[in-house]
This record gives sequence, structure tokens and C-alpha cells, in this order.
Amino acid sequence: MTVRNLSALLTAVIALATLWAIERIMLSRNVTELAPADTNHTPAAAAG
Repeated sequence: MTVRNLSALLTAVIALATLWAIERIMLSRNVTELAPADTNHTPAAAAG
């Protein structure tokens, strides 16, 4: 019973740590880093 409770606690800690790491990665990026590199590119449907 103790091993099962400890493994459940460890699973919860790993899940929370993963969510925290993903949040840190996503919030550390600037909006400009997420913009397309080529801003002059027009879609093929709009070009013709």
C-alpha cells in the first residue's frame, strides 16, 4: 500500500513538473519569434 501511494505521488509530481516546464518554455518565447520568417510571402490563391 505504501509503495502504491508513493508511486501515485511520484506520478503526480512528474506530471506537474512536466506542465511547469512546458509553461516556462511557452511563456519564455516572444510573439515575434512565433511570427513567420518571410512576412512578404503571399499565398498562392491570393497571388493569381
